[in-house]
Amino acid sequence: RGRQRDRPCVHSLDELAWQSDKGFVLATELVEGLRRQNILLPSPGVIERICAEAITRANRRIYETLSEPLSNTRCR
Repeated sequence: RGRQRDRPCVHSLDELAWQSDKGFVLATELVEGLRRQNILLPSPGVIERICAEAITRANRRIYETLSEPLSNTRCR
């Protein structure tokens, strides 16, 4: 339930997570974004989980992007 509520926060970090896997960088951006919107900050544990999920999503996307040409080559 909480994770569904956090999904917009995770998605808001997608592009930054594509560029950096540094949790501190993502957490800083998340906190600044929430403050700009006057949204009450979640606990540090929730912020950490949101950033970890964004990094995991970006890593999967990177892996898929890099491995796709390899799979297409093997199929020929």
